[in-house]
Amino acid sequence: MSREPTELPVDIQALVNQTIETLRVLVPCAPHTVSDEIQDAVFEAIDGIDKDMRMLNLAIHDNPELGFKEL
Repeated sequence: MSREPTELPVDIQALVNQTIETLRVLVPCAPHTVSDEIQDAVFEAIDGIDKDMRMLNLAIHDNPELGFKEL
């Protein structure tokens, strides 16, 4: 049983371009939209918990949950 291919819109490129233009509104123009002050505060907060996160990482690594079974 053979099916006829579904017809595609005549101008697919126009639809693609329209979709891109519609999505372009949602994407910020500038690659860096976060102020330096906010970025510095985030980095400082991350640095502040670095040792605790490293200890947690090592604890999880040393005590894995195998096969979704807690020991």
